[in-house]
Amino acid sequence: MTVLTDAWFAPRSLTCYEVKARPMTTWTFIELRDDAGLAGLAEITYGQGQDRVISMLGRLAGRLRGERLRSDSDVMSRLGLSPADVAKDIVLATAVSGIRSALADALARRAALPLSDFLSLGEARSKPAGAGGLLAAPAHPAPPSAAPRVELYANINRSLLPEFPEKILMPPEPSDRSARGFAAMAKRAMDAGFKTIKCAPFDECRAPFRAAGVPREAEKGLERVQAAKAAIGPERKLYVDCHSRFDLASALALEPELRAAGAAWYEEPLDPLADPDNMRRVHEKAHLPIAGGEHGFGLDTFARLLGDGVVDIVMPDVKHCGGAAEAYRTGVEMERNRAMELSTGSGWLRIASGCVSMHCPSGPVSLLTSAHVTHAFSQAMNWGGGGPLPLEHAVYEVAWRRDVLGPAERIEGGSLVLPGGPGLGASLDYSAVLAHGRRWEP
Repeated sequence: MTVLTDAWFAPRSLTCYEVKARPMTTWTFIELRDDAGLAGLAEITYGQGQDRVISMLGRLAGRLRGERLRSDSDVMSRLGLSPADVAKDIVLATAVSGIRSALADALARRAALPLSDFLSLGEARSKPAGAGGLLAAPAHPAPPSAAPRVELYANINRSLLPEFPEKILMPPEPSDRSARGFAAMAKRAMDAGFKTIKCAPFDECRAPFRAAGVPREAEKGLERVQAAKAAIGPERKLYVDCHSRFDLASALALEPELRAAGAAWYEEPLDPLADPDNMRRVHEKAHLPIAGGEHGFGLDTFARLLGDGVVDIVMPDVKHCGGAAEAYRTGVEMERNRAMELSTGSGWLRIASGCVSMHCPSGPVSLLTSAHVTHAFSQAMNWGGGGPLPLEHAVYEVAWRRDVLGPAERIEGGSLVLPGGPGLGASLDYSAVLAHGRRWEP
């Protein structure tokens, strides 16, 4: 097969899709399409700020209409945006990330490469090879291998909320957030083959608290953690996400309790982007690995979080971090730095496992894009028999989730199987999308 390495894409139209998954979850997808009908697909799900994201995205896409774009960096330069400016505005960051991810998908499809391979080409694809900028396949191509698989961890939080909006009052009440409910959902994920489970047990908490030490409001959350860990046993890991509900004193008091309960990481007790100084103090005293940065934009942001000792594990989200290519660059750069720190025994590193785990509690387009990114940067590393940290997946939100894409999302034994074909390897199934949502052009 012959593939293009100097491909370009000139967007002409923008189409948006909304899919109502749960009362408080609406997945939002976009397609950028050119005159020839080639489309790049991305997800821009962003909760209550979604309308502002779409408005911003419509304006930005309009400014790029007809422009020949050869890489995701062209988006920033053509729009006159700097990473520092975008990093200050999550709405702008989400809109820019959506455009850049859709562009990466479109360019990979034009180059006849899976998105993971397209990302792995890096600088090589921007340098035409051979006549006309074509790169020919080797005379003796390697035999096809099994479909790549990306290990997932099961985020059980959304599955603990009610599924049918017509049967509940708004705002919805949790269906079963008891310790028993957490344990049952964790076991369900374990039985499906997931080796790592994540829960967010402290959503009733909000700093500041009246008393010192572990807040009384957190006691129920600790019971949930203990029950979930007991359900999955010592061989499987339990990640705990705190959704930035705590302050310095309560975060410090909570960490040994989580450690005793068997937690494997401590995610965002405080917001590491908004309060890096206090998050650094927690990191200095904690024994559990500290994870965070889900709303960060740009490689420099994640490098700073790690380099300044704010977290052990960064969590770029393709919907906000700058898109697929930026997430790939972050994964490669941070994991290579980790490997160097391991070899020298100096610097910020204090864990031997990976330091990049993609954040993805969203829909199937975000998961598929993130899986391509994870596969791409993991292929660039020498893991010494190990592998990258697993990718997040919000399990059991709706039974029809896999039908949103064609071919259908395929999750087996706790891993996502990447589909074959160029780009993402899948497209929206419009009949399934319209059965649960709507389509429009902003």
